[in-house]
Amino acid sequence: ELPPFGGYGVGNIFLPQQTEKRDDCIKIIERIASKVGLVVLGWRTPLPVNSSILGPNARATEPFIAQIFLSDGSAEGIPSTTSIECKLFLARRAIAMRSRELFICSLSSRTITYKGQFKPDQLFEYYLDLRSERLSAFLAVVHSRFSTNSFPSWSRAHPFRRIAHNGEINTMEGNRNQIRTREALMHTAQAFGDLRLDTYFPVDEDIGSD
Repeated sequence: ELPPFGGYGVGNIFLPQQTEKRDDCIKIIERIASKVGLVVLGWRTPLPVNSSILGPNARATEPFIAQIFLSDGSAEGIPSTTSIECKLFLARRAIAMRSRELFICSLSSRTITYKGQFKPDQLFEYYLDLRSERLSAFLAVVHSRFSTNSFPSWSRAHPFRRIAHNGEINTMEGNRNQIRTREALMHTAQAFGDLRLDTYFPVDEDIGSD
């Protein structure tokens, strides 16, 4: 049973295929979720996919894909007024900084990102959920781009969580440097409660992509 829309978040997560590493990642995710005031409602493991459509390289590097469902809870040091979307953001950033063995495609109460190392017309062949008549969405954004300055991978595939762009961002290093210099000026009034903002630095995740 899920809470009403807006009262829970969904995460699409790339996990390791090795069982032991995957279990470690799940423990990290659940521990950090609890720390920021989220309650684990359950997992879908694995997410139903059709791996037979993948090319050789994509098949060899295919992650174990799972979904996590989280509801709003309470945590020491975090104001009760902090929105679930803010908690999900904090959880995602903390998890990404804690483990490089996993990749969170999206963790939100509003959006779900489906991505993979394949051609656009294979998206609906690979993710079986997208072919279900029970699935509905207000808006879908689909974007594809071949890697030009880095080797293709599942985590670098478009679309990203918030943006889709066609081409290279050639000012990338300049943008990253400007963000780093501004970290000293960043502050939060109430949204993050007692959590230290600098524990989420660097702001730039530096996953090797634009």
